[in-house]
Amino acid sequence: MMKAYMQGCGNSFFIADATQTILSDEGMEHTYHRLNGTRKVDGVIFVSGSDQAAVRMNYFDVDRHTGRLARASMCGNGIRCIAKFASDLGYAGDSFDVETDDGIKEVCVAKGLVTVDMGYPRGFMQVSDDDFFVDVGLPHYVRFTDELDIERTREEGAKVRYDTDILHMLGDPRDAVQFNSVRVDSGNEISILTREGGVEDVTLACGTGSVASAYVSSVAKGLRLPITVHNPGGDITVDVKDGKLVMTGPAEYIK
Repeated sequence: MMKAYMQGCGNSFFIADATQTILSDEGMEHTYHRLNGTRKVDGVIFVSGSDQAAVRMNYFDVDRHTGRLARASMCGNGIRCIAKFASDLGYAGDSFDVETDDGIKEVCVAKGLVTVDMGYPRGFMQVSDDDFFVDVGLPHYVRFTDELDIERTREEGAKVRYDTDILHMLGDPRDAVQFNSVRVDSGNEISILTREGGVEDVTLACGTGSVASAYVSSVAKGLRLPITVHNPGGDITVDVKDGKLVMTGPAEYIK
């Protein structure tokens, strides 16, 4: 089984080609542990065949505390990486569709960058003066702040992730709620820290977090799209086309 390690803005993944086999979620987790050993990654992706698209993305977060896998509907950095992986393996050209648990996503691989049509934002909600919610494939809680602090993001994100009253207010999302601390830097730039549910920690970057934070910044703070989102691990650009949110960022192999 072909495997690779890839990263998008520091968000790291184990990726395996499962197009020639059929694996259950348990089978994917067993295969990951067998092939990966003890190497630390943020997420695991199995690329399988699809009747609806060029390939299918099966995505799992890796809990940093337990090492267990938790299936998630979407991963923004992950889909960019498997788009390049699938294109390099010859399963598709430069522009093609990827089936995900959040539906079909159109991707385009070009010059080291991958662009993904993330679809329409859903369930936008203002929670308080500085707090907002939106679903962009994963549920995201967005909190504006003047200063970004990793430990505070970690603590506040954990509280939102497990607060049953907040989750009920948000409609009891099926996926773990992601938490973003957002600082507005200019009229079209923001910086963010994201505590990813499933990973259960702050990561170097979050693709869906970048999309959610940029969208909320445009609606709530009047920023102009396209917006450059500065993650600790690198930059992601978020734009809008025909009402759909479009994300562009790097996808690279790592040794």
